[in-house]
Amino acid sequence: MKPLFTTSFAALAIALSVNSASARDWLERVEILNDGIDTKAISVRAKSNGYTATTHPRHLFKLTIHAKTKSGKRIAGMKIGTDIATSVHESDHNSLQWTYQLPHRDIGSGTKRTVTRHEKHTIRLNKLIWVAGNPVDRCNALLQKKMQQGMSKSAALSKIWTTTARAQFVLYAIATGRKAAEAGNFWASGPLKIKWDDARDATTYTVRVRCLAAPTHQNQVQNQNQGEQSSQGDKPAKPFKVLNGALNATGFGLGIASGFKGQRPARRPGTFKARPLSAQ
Repeated sequence: MKPLFTTSFAALAIALSVNSASARDWLERVEILNDGIDTKAISVRAKSNGYTATTHPRHLFKLTIHAKTKSGKRIAGMKIGTDIATSVHESDHNSLQWTYQLPHRDIGSGTKRTVTRHEKHTIRLNKLIWVAGNPVDRCNALLQKKMQQGMSKSAALSKIWTTTARAQFVLYAIATGRKAAEAGNFWASGPLKIKWDDARDATTYTVRVRCLAAPTHQNQVQNQNQGEQSSQGDKPAKPFKVLNGALNATGFGLGIASGFKGQRPARRPGTFKARPLSAQ
């Protein structure tokens, strides 16, 4: 059977070892996992002095949660959160971190011993707990590493880098007797009115982070690259083509091209190609 927690940091082990009804041990298994691979990156803006903020304040997280009780018991409540120290019945409004209590109907209205769900939640990044730094911190740590390796700050900020960040998630599961579970919502009835047992599992959710180039440095690099390309064999436009282009951009040029009839000449078949859409 899988342990009730998947991360190895000491604080989590201590928090998960405290069970409000450990003598009962009504929960057979509690598990939270990443639901697939998160391919979308969190982008971080940069200025001349370093990385400052993410381009979007929220990110979509996909999680799989699972809980199973022992015979004769039922799942009475499930809650996803970020803070391992939060009590299972603590009000969401009193916490600075993100939490989500699953509605009673979503866990079978107290009739199921086993509940498995695939959850998708768009969460504000400042409501999460990050292990080893949030996305902005991770980009600035990468910048310091590049500078320690001998790269200047301006050179490092002129490029796009990729790193990762890890957000912490915890699943709280509640088990009660069948009648108590079916009678109503655990969160509404309160833990003091019924006998119950809880267990937790935690995981870290890895997201890709794109450390964007600072605009000023990026422009300098682009201008430099354009100059290098011109010096490496780019041919200047022919005088005739320059004159023709200028004439076509004016009414006078259009008049010449159409025999002074004031109409634009018809485009030759097959000379126009649609520009492909840029990749999102």
